[in-house]
Amino acid sequence: MLKSVPLFANFLHLQKHYLLSTMAIVFFTSQLLGQAPDITWQKTFGGPGNDVMQDIYPTADGNYIMIGLADEAGGDVTCAIKGKHDTWVIKMAPDSTILWQKCFGGSLEEGNPNTKIIETSDGGFLFQTESWSDDFDVLGHHGTSDAWTVKLDANGNLVWAKSFGGSDFDTPRFMLELPGQKYLLLSRTTSKNGDVPSNEDPDLFDAWVFIVDKNGNIVRNNIYGGTGDDDLVKAILRPNGTLAMFGFTNSTDGDLEGLTVNGIDGWMLVTDTLGNVISSRVYGQANEEEILDVVATPDGGFITFGDTEDPTITVDKGFWHGDFDFWVMKLNGSGDLEWQGIYGGTKREQMHEGAISSFNGGYFLSGSTLSTDGDILNDNNKAREYCLMHIDIEGNFKWSVAVGGSQPDYCYAMLDGGFLAGGAYSGDGDVTDLQGEADGWVVKFDVLTQLQQIDAPGGLLGIYPNPASGSVRIDLSSLLNPTFLEIRNLSGQTVFSCQPTGNEIEVDVNNWMPGIYYLRTASSSDIKMQYVKAFEVLH
Repeated sequence: MLKSVPLFANFLHLQKHYLLSTMAIVFFTSQLLGQAPDITWQKTFGGPGNDVMQDIYPTADGNYIMIGLADEAGGDVTCAIKGKHDTWVIKMAPDSTILWQKCFGGSLEEGNPNTKIIETSDGGFLFQTESWSDDFDVLGHHGTSDAWTVKLDANGNLVWAKSFGGSDFDTPRFMLELPGQKYLLLSRTTSKNGDVPSNEDPDLFDAWVFIVDKNGNIVRNNIYGGTGDDDLVKAILRPNGTLAMFGFTNSTDGDLEGLTVNGIDGWMLVTDTLGNVISSRVYGQANEEEILDVVATPDGGFITFGDTEDPTITVDKGFWHGDFDFWVMKLNGSGDLEWQGIYGGTKREQMHEGAISSFNGGYFLSGSTLSTDGDILNDNNKAREYCLMHIDIEGNFKWSVAVGGSQPDYCYAMLDGGFLAGGAYSGDGDVTDLQGEADGWVVKFDVLTQLQQIDAPGGLLGIYPNPASGSVRIDLSSLLNPTFLEIRNLSGQTVFSCQPTGNEIEVDVNNWMPGIYYLRTASSSDIKMQYVKAFEVLH
């Protein structure tokens, strides 16, 4: 929702859009039979206070890095807390064992629901969150809140920390590593000084997009938007070097000159390698639509995921049920609408971030729900719960599942391979053994199909050269009629996919980030068996 950001001292009490009181992670698997999963096991962990996890990212060693907030030491929180809320970084094993943890911050408050962390190509980590402090780990504060960006080494030790912003509100939204160890940072701002180059209307938010080098120095700096509220929350680096960025807006001037915006609309902005605007598109009808996540599709287009409260919106799949529903659009590479769908129940559904393509050709949606009807097919405790939903590649609803207890449970992030991260106050229903006011919660869903995923035996899949630099050749001659081929990076993003038509495929990797990639494919002789093989890209 577009509105002024209140002081973080009141942040924990804002439950309309965010919950910052605990941490929850959910494992799930792709469902090929159109059947929703059951819970296999669940576990709580945390300290005596309020703990939350807002992002989770896979690491090259097979573990996971997570980030959130902690406000009191004790229990699982073993690092020292410096202020009211510190940023809490955890290295976690696949079985939920904490490998190490670090707390970062100052004497005031750090963190917001869009806190992000990534593993970087040098083996370390980068995180970005919102900060109000100007001491301890947080230096160079500009005023009000800053977009605080921190580089860590592989063991979680601080390498550098930078506060980016001006004298007003500067709120981080998204991060992406670019070739050459540069980092793209998306924020929104009401500042017009400091690091912020300009602002159409300092009383409202503009989208702030900047690039820093490996030492945190700003090397490119752009503001986008008009005199209304403008927010870009996700970016995709395209093979030609352009950036496709997505969010929402209510401006009709500036970078949206000539566009018709009704209330709050979804927004797609494409820029060239220098940050110049190539195109600007808006999506929506009479009321409010927000794009909150996006997935690149194999055809060069996009699937966007967000919220809508518009009963007048014309859709191809589903219908508006009431309040806010999940809103999904399929766009081509130019941003033209191919189809859109709405999913949910008569009460509020809230997409946050976390929508990824599943390997069976559809998409997972994750968020929170208050509904017990419509597309929300199970009702656990009549409170806000985690919601995991699956639609097929054409947008047809397949299944949904909601889990939680009698108190609010919110979802913040999702990773393919199966994690949901968010928050839960509950200590009943699906949530047991609550240790503090709010604890971490880990849930593993049942595997309802016989889908197997195995490392490809030697000779079955040939990938050469490995490591690769300019291009990689994939030999499929030992597979009978491969049904699909997909390559993903460690963050779960699809970087290449196709329907194989021959025995060998050559893939250009010149513009890929150095690192480990996973190829997945299947043979028509056994559609329930997926073969996986890892390879490395060097430059």
